[in-house]
Amino acid sequence: MDTYLILEFKSHHDATQSLNTINDMAASWWVAQGYSVLDNNGVKELIGKNAKTGQDQPNKQRVISWDIIREGENGTFYFASLSNDPRFPNWKDDYGALGGLAYVERALSIVSQEV
Repeated sequence: MDTYLILEFKSHHDATQSLNTINDMAASWWVAQGYSVLDNNGVKELIGKNAKTGQDQPNKQRVISWDIIREGENGTFYFASLSNDPRFPNWKDDYGALGGLAYVERALSIVSQEV
């Protein structure tokens, strides 16, 4: 059984607002890493790069969100925590500075199945 951290919210609205804040944070982080991010009517789109040439590939699939919101069994809503990714050690400071909404960070157990 594997365990990872989630951010849990009392309402879908709070989860959506928080995910939007995190998506904005992630877009800024990727720009600082030399990637291109387009703003398409308020939705940030990360442009991937060709692994060999390092050139942008604007006609390929784009990343638009850190995660998707899921509904918990107890009527809450959640998505993966940035704490799972070592590239973002100070995300909580940035999130708080941007006025991010209250959340509960907790472990979620996942049962791995081999296919």
